[in-house]
Amino acid sequence: MSRVETGSVLERKSGDMKTLRMDLDKPTFEVERIDYLALFGVLRRQAKRAIMMVSLIMFVAVLYAFTRSPVYTAQALLQIEPQAQDILATAAGAQNFGINDIRLDGEIEILRSDAVAQRVVEAADLQTDPEFGGDGVVEKQVIKALQENTEIIRRGQTYLVAVRVSSQMPEKAAALSNILAQAYIDHQIEARIAGLGNVAEVLRTRLLVAERALADSEGLIDAFLLDNSLAIGAGRDDLSGLYDEVQILRGLADSRQTEAAALEGALARQDTQQLAEALDFQGELALIDAELEAQAQARLAGLSREIEGIEADAARATGEVRRLALEGTLPPQILPQLYGLQREAMIVREQYNSFLTRLRDIEMQAQMQMAGARIVSPALVPLAPSSQSRREFLVLAAAFALCVGAGLAFITEYVAGGFTSAGQLAAVSRLKVAAEIPMVQPLAPRPGVEPSAAQVLAVQPMGAYGESIRRLRMALDNVDSRKGRVTMVTSALPGEGKSNTCLALGRVYAASGKRCLLIDCDLRKPRINKLAGLGTGSGLLDYLEGESGVFSEWVVADGGSGLHILPGAGRSHGPTDDLLTGARFGTLLEMARKAYDVVLLDTPPLQPVIDANLLARQSDAIVLAVKWGRTSQRDVRTVLPGLKDAKRPDAPIITVLTQTRSSGFRYSQKYDDYFQN
Repeated sequence: MSRVETGSVLERKSGDMKTLRMDLDKPTFEVERIDYLALFGVLRRQAKRAIMMVSLIMFVAVLYAFTRSPVYTAQALLQIEPQAQDILATAAGAQNFGINDIRLDGEIEILRSDAVAQRVVEAADLQTDPEFGGDGVVEKQVIKALQENTEIIRRGQTYLVAVRVSSQMPEKAAALSNILAQAYIDHQIEARIAGLGNVAEVLRTRLLVAERALADSEGLIDAFLLDNSLAIGAGRDDLSGLYDEVQILRGLADSRQTEAAALEGALARQDTQQLAEALDFQGELALIDAELEAQAQARLAGLSREIEGIEADAARATGEVRRLALEGTLPPQILPQLYGLQREAMIVREQYNSFLTRLRDIEMQAQMQMAGARIVSPALVPLAPSSQSRREFLVLAAAFALCVGAGLAFITEYVAGGFTSAGQLAAVSRLKVAAEIPMVQPLAPRPGVEPSAAQVLAVQPMGAYGESIRRLRMALDNVDSRKGRVTMVTSALPGEGKSNTCLALGRVYAASGKRCLLIDCDLRKPRINKLAGLGTGSGLLDYLEGESGVFSEWVVADGGSGLHILPGAGRSHGPTDDLLTGARFGTLLEMARKAYDVVLLDTPPLQPVIDANLLARQSDAIVLAVKWGRTSQRDVRTVLPGLKDAKRPDAPIITVLTQTRSSGFRYSQKYDDYFQN
């Protein structure tokens, strides 16, 4: 590589490093700062509500803290063996810790069960305990109350389980913890014994079936040997005599059984004649029935014993036949069938022995059953309450009350409540608040005319109301002081004082020497003519629906103030949007801009109708009147986006808080001397 190329490479690398350093110096993101002053302002404005909420919560907390009973908690410690304990087992099985954990979780649920709780209720007689039960309380409710005061906790990954019971009395808490632990152990043992009992019952049933099958298989062998006596006993005198003995004994047994059956039937039917014949008492029928029945019962018992003896002799003889037959040489033609019968009998005998052995083991386990849990640490009487001390409770209650109070302040400020201060209105609307207009008693200019707040300006021009209107005028002049400015005065809802504010503002402008025209653009519900006491003559609607191009014919003067007013007068019965966006209204505004220094438009409210949004396009400034404590923040947030979209980009929006009940300057208290008329 040449020296020139090497230098170029170094320059490129140096440039890359500078670029990288510049990129690293640039911030990758911006962290939005929290306006703590704004948050403090919210708390200050909503301090009254917040303090009331905090006071209410603390009152309830103090009342509860001084009236509640202390709660004591005692703990018993159980060690649970997840595998069943078998005292007869000779070796422990392999541990499966995953399955053991599942079993332990199941045992914990049994500890929490209604069955164990019911044992505790019965053992401790909680049904009559006022803390858990009482008169008229059903057992299920007592069990639920006990469970609500019980806590079962596994200690880490061990097999230790803490049993905690809470009570208003320390001795009762300890006693219930120990009773609950022991009740679980007893329930566990009884459940295992009951399970073994169910298994034993099944085994007994199977054992009876196997016993009958065994008897049948043995009987088949004996019957086979007897049926083939000629072939087996050929040439054997010992077997021939035994065969004859067995036949005689079986015949005798059958005879005695027939006699016993007849005697039992006669006894069951109370057949005296048959009983006498059976007992050979035909000549002694005079015997009383009771003696006859006694003799029959005795005879029946004797027959039973005789039958048992005969059957025993027959069984002995049959067994001897089987032994001698099997010891001798059997004919080849009967060997396969005989060995088949013996094989079946051996299988049935093995099943019978297996069932019998298992049954004896189960019965032994039931008698020697051990619990799978033990109490390693009984509950002791607690020395101190487990519930929080009064001081700790009140501290936590105070912290909770402060959080709730602050939350209520922010919810009221930004969501639910109305506006109660200029700062709150500015924070929510993000608009300048020009003035806070105090609430005054409306006055009538003369008898028979509707009272209005704007009339207060004529009576008390130097009062707090007049001063707030002059502040609004100054704010409008600061944002736009050109001649012929059109200012629209509107509100979100009806009844927020926009018409009174507009009329008072016009009178202030007129009193300052400005040529001012107020146009009542509310073609649906005009009010300026009533507030100014102008009667119900013609007005803006007549001009817009007429053909004359001179609007001054409908303009009237406000007596005493010099304000010119184009009233609304009549009410439109058709759509008003065409009238307010038509050429005649545009011509009216153009002529008014040339003839007057200030033009004020009193418009309908924004939320019910669209007229104000249509007029916003033709206005140089907009005043939004918001009533103190009544207009919700939701309403203001609802109308502002539409108003901002409808107005011209250079037209400012300022707000006024009307009918305030406590001015930001505290006129009535601090500055009374400045407002003397």
